[in-house]
Amino acid sequence: MENKLILPENYKQTYDKIVKMIETAKHKVFETANFQTVYLFWHIGQELKDNILNGQKAEYGKSIVKNMSKDLEFQYGRSYEMSSVFRMIQFYEEFPDFEKVATLSQQLTWLGILFYGKMVSMYQKKYWMVLLKEIMELI
Repeated sequence: MENKLILPENYKQTYDKIVKMIETAKHKVFETANFQTVYLFWHIGQELKDNILNGQKAEYGKSIVKNMSKDLEFQYGRSYEMSSVFRMIQFYEEFPDFEKVATLSQQLTWLGILFYGKMVSMYQKKYWMVLLKEIMELI
């Protein structure tokens, strides 16, 4: 004979509440990690542009950036390979005002910001931001 477990009346309600807490925490962790990634990569771009390249275009110091990225990749992995480090510099060049970056990072992931930065016209950028806001409202 099998003992049947009798659940309290509020079991489902409690379960749903816990699921919501977990999902909210996961979302906050993602948002925080995304902001910190954007913050870090922007500041790396700033540091390289202002202190290594002395304000020159990234091509000017290609060998220096190549060496820096090689050292960073060795210590921290593929996120710091040469093409990624050049994108960090380009990111800083495209968005020199960090306040705008902070606002943008609330709407986009690092990948989305890279895509946004490659858009040519302001019309494309405005359309992309409107679309993103609509998507964010659905989530």
